[in-house]
Amino acid sequence: MRSLVRSAVVLIVSFGIGGGASAGKAHYKTVTVCAVLSNPKAYLRSYVAIDADVLADGRHGTILTDKTCPNEGLPLDYPQPKADHSVADFEDAISSGGTMNKSVSGRFIGRVRRDTTEKRIYYSLLSVQNLSVKVLPESR
Repeated sequence: MRSLVRSAVVLIVSFGIGGGASAGKAHYKTVTVCAVLSNPKAYLRSYVAIDADVLADGRHGTILTDKTCPNEGLPLDYPQPKADHSVADFEDAISSGGTMNKSVSGRFIGRVRRDTTEKRIYYSLLSVQNLSVKVLPESR
């Protein structure tokens, strides 16, 4: 009996409890927006972490951007049923005016997907880490 309990504890510690969206970063390969967009098949249905900037108008859509491919963007799909509380915090940060007059960046954890109808690539957001929101000086 002790051996069975010990084996169960080792399995739980080895594989983690739950394995949900907020599980440790070791579960997610870190990639770039540019890598996903240049080779989407390599990442489809994969859970990945992306360090990126955010572009949002506060109403119509939000995309992850990367300075190394400035004319590209990865559309976000949120909230997801399995998303953690950090996604709601992120949503609050961009809900009023989007990213107008502010710089928003962070590590975004989610799943790369393809819309079955439109065939477009998008990112299902599950968690946000290291969210940074900086108010920009007003331009004249």
